[in-house]
Amino acid sequence: NKLQQIMDEIPSIRDLQFKQNSKAHLTLQWIVTSNRSHLVKIPNADQIVQMRTTHQFLMLSQDPEREARFLQLKEESGSVFAFHGSRLENWHSILRNGLINASGSKYQLNGAAYGNGIYLSTDTSVSAGYSGLNCDYSSSASSSASSKKRQNKNKQDAEDEQLSEQIKLIAICEVIDSKTIKKTGNIWVVPEPEHVCTRFLMIYPSDSIPGRNTTQMTEDLHQTLAKYQF
Repeated sequence: NKLQQIMDEIPSIRDLQFKQNSKAHLTLQWIVTSNRSHLVKIPNADQIVQMRTTHQFLMLSQDPEREARFLQLKEESGSVFAFHGSRLENWHSILRNGLINASGSKYQLNGAAYGNGIYLSTDTSVSAGYSGLNCDYSSSASSSASSKKRQNKNKQDAEDEQLSEQIKLIAICEVIDSKTIKKTGNIWVVPEPEHVCTRFLMIYPSDSIPGRNTTQMTEDLHQTLAKYQF
């Protein structure tokens, strides 16, 4: 009854003060209907302490069909965990669409030195690099070069880069333990997007150094997912 009362207080999109098919109306409609992601803040008692951040979220970004297919493959082959790092501006797409194989498409932002597919790693330092996270406190030369580069940018670019430096995001993904994973040391390339599901989202300030290797956290990750019925 309380929930129904709350829902009754929420106006419909038609009742909001927008002209039908105005930019504001269409934008709100798109926001409401296109978002597939679901984020849940993990309570402090259940957080993965190895990740060294209090900003930890359970993250579901795939549609129900993709999730069902993943669980079926997981029963057949089992699963493992790996990290995925990406710059701040990429997360709008990741949150709404999940991770995709952008290799060879107009959406590819990095090279494909290890082949085409979704790039993951068992080592946070590798994924941190892809997120723009600075893991080297001693590199004054790198800091100087970065500062000089910023001076050459226009004002908007500098503001965007400053924001990107303030927040870094790394996902912990559950991956089907398939022979199709191309493993080169701690760098994994997964050609099939349906073999990768985002499970956790970790947020860091610019100079934090997260976690370790996923193999050191496997039991904790499985326990947390089981507790929240993933």
